[in-house]
Amino acid sequence: EISFSTLETLDLFRIDDDLTDKVLIGIAKVCAYSLRILDISYCNKLTNESIEKLSTCTKLEELRMEGLVTIKSKSLNEIVTCCKNLDKLNLSGCQVKDATVELLAKSHPNLHTLILAGCDHITDRSLYSLGKYCSNLRVLNLRSN
Repeated sequence: EISFSTLETLDLFRIDDDLTDKVLIGIAKVCAYSLRILDISYCNKLTNESIEKLSTCTKLEELRMEGLVTIKSKSLNEIVTCCKNLDKLNLSGCQVKDATVELLAKSHPNLHTLILAGCDHITDRSLYSLGKYCSNLRVLNLRSN
């Protein structure tokens, strides 16, 4: 059994072959009240099931999920709704839609870094929501691929 109950930062960038849903769900369960920074970018074996379980990590301030192209808006919405302390978020290459960005903007007015590079499903509606609700936004990347 994993015993990381005080872990605050976890960098799993590109641990593609070894990081499965089972492992991430276990981490989310054990670290739910301590984890503040998590990078699961390019961990391509992860599915929507484990991503939704990250919503139990309510202390998350920074989440990097770059390159998780199979993750759906429903899973992202779950994280956005439950992880109220997020102020840095990288969803580059994820299937982000305007509704998710709008939900994020409305529920995270203190968001200061948002990376949505390669998120081809967002429109000017997302920009409007961010401009209206996120007055502390300092970094915004909407670069197209």
